[in-house]
Amino acid sequence: MSEQKQKLSIALLGSGIFAREQHLPAILECADTVQLKAIYSRSIASAEKLTAAAKEAGLQDVEAYASESKDHDLEALLRREDIDAVIICLPIPVQPSIIRACLGAGKHVLSEKPIAPTLSAARELLLFSQRPETPAFLATTAHTHVTSALWAVAENYRFQGAWGYARTRIEGLGRILNFNVRVASMVEPETNKYFATSWRKTPSFPGGFIMDGGVHQVAGLRMLLGEDEVIERVSAFSRCNQEHLPPVDTVNAIMRTKAGTVGTFSLGFGTTDNCYEFSVACERGVVVVGGGGKVTVRPSEKGAQEEVKTISGNSSVKEELMAFAKGVLKGEIDGRQTPEEAWRDLELIEKMLQSGEKNGETMEVTGKME
Repeated sequence: MSEQKQKLSIALLGSGIFAREQHLPAILECADTVQLKAIYSRSIASAEKLTAAAKEAGLQDVEAYASESKDHDLEALLRREDIDAVIICLPIPVQPSIIRACLGAGKHVLSEKPIAPTLSAARELLLFSQRPETPAFLATTAHTHVTSALWAVAENYRFQGAWGYARTRIEGLGRILNFNVRVASMVEPETNKYFATSWRKTPSFPGGFIMDGGVHQVAGLRMLLGEDEVIERVSAFSRCNQEHLPPVDTVNAIMRTKAGTVGTFSLGFGTTDNCYEFSVACERGVVVVGGGGKVTVRPSEKGAQEEVKTISGNSSVKEELMAFAKGVLKGEIDGRQTPEEAWRDLELIEKMLQSGEKNGETMEVTGKME
């Protein structure tokens, strides 16, 4: 791709709920930076349906591709020299093979979270995706595929203003004393649109909704704690409360950071409780992130007033796409989208699940490929 190029030509791989409701609108809003050339799906009908929607919105030069098509399948799409990059929004179990194929074809990749279904699968992808300037994060060069293509992993929490603002306020309140995360809701089979997808009903990846949704909560917590409070130990118990949410829908964990700070992490998708609260207590006050971008700061100083600020932009998929496009055009992925950051999100979730399977056994969180 020419260094002088100012617009990124992309393909959208996936036509499900998030692709339709978030990625396509974001692409439309970023028309000055990206140009949609193709849409791929497993079925011809779904690919053509989303392609038609894109054309109705004003994107006329978009072609439909599908695994069912002999002439317009993924291989054909990846052979196109006029497509620079792809956005991958496909079921968790199939994403690794698609990421590998796209990187192997020299296409820059923005893939949806989590980075992979398991740490072992993520490790293989990280090794495969090595660039000539291999990062120190990669401990071995076995089974690698050196490529000039860039790989980014989407995590929209990192682009929501509430988390950055809350982190700034935490930094001004002194040493962190403890932290607590409470996120709870009921995923109803009749009303939850994401449950309706077949690969979520019968998940072939660890953790089910805990893995799928939990990486968001982990990313949010890690942003609040910052680099000085990296979680290194976790002990958890897990359970499946609802038969329709296998293998587990609830996890409760105790965590300890390298600095010795202790906190809790409670996540449940099969409960009648309803809450969303990330609380960080510091020497001079407490910062709480709630739903809808609401950030509450409660200074402990006598006479100080509680502050409440709501920061809009709860999806931030547009901001993700802009960051990815700018990163590709300048040859360097935004730090909030690196596969290494996504790896660390996944590791914490996987270690909680493993601890739950082992009756609360304490697990080490290394942040490194093992």
